[in-house]
Order: sequence, then C-alpha cells, then structure tokens
Amino acid sequence: PLLVRASIQLEGAMLFLVLSRGQWPFEIENRSSQHTVVFHQEGTDLDKEWVMRPREVRRFVFPDPEKPKTLQGRILGAGAELAVRYQLDNISAGGAQQKLWIPGRSKAALLATLLLRGSCRRLVLCDQE
Repeated sequence: PLLVRASIQLEGAMLFLVLSRGQWPFEIENRSSQHTVVFHQEGTDLDKEWVMRPREVRRFVFPDPEKPKTLQGRILGAGAELAVRYQLDNISAGGAQQKLWIPGRSKAALLATLLLRGSCRRLVLCDQE
C-alpha cells in the first residue's frame, strides 16, 4: 500500500490540493523465528487487531488518530492478562521496552525495543535466546 500526503497551497486567489508520496509514521518488526504476535490500538475495537507472523514487518498509521498512539500487544495464544502496552507517541521513552511472555514460562519469550528511523517510530521484537 502507498501512503499519500495531502497539503493545501494558496497561490494568489487560487487554492491547490497537492498530493505527494508520504512516509509511514509507524512500523512493527517481528524478528521472531517462531512467535506470532497480535497488536491493536489501545482504546479501539479488538476486531481491528493486526496478526503478525514470524519475520513479518507492518507499516501503519493508527486507526483512530484521536486516541493515544499506544499499542497493546501479546503473543498469539497468550491471554489478555499478558498483553503489554507500548506508547509510540513518546520517542523519548525509546530503547528497551516491556517483554512479551507465554503462560507457564519462567522467562520472557520476546524482547522489545523502540527505535527511531528517520521520522518512523519502530517497535522491534526479537526472540530471547
């Protein structure tokens, strides 16, 4: 999919709508070799969840721009009690983030890191070895 940026320019008495290629502001990168993860924007319907298979990357905009830029994520099959919050509108909170867990395990299954690449905020998930 292509993201289009729209702007309005005034020249004399005329208004012009200018369309140009935009950049995706957010990205989730699931680097896990074995875990499928599920995400949704906090405060929105769960029917808008994104299921991401191992090694999948998703570029996105939040479905509801009026709500905070916060994701809730979990490993597929883990209950809601193991969901973790990731706040993406505050890049100063970058770096290591909360880990994702599987029920019955004594250590986290996935490590999470928040990075900034250009103007894109990236949440990167990796297997914990």
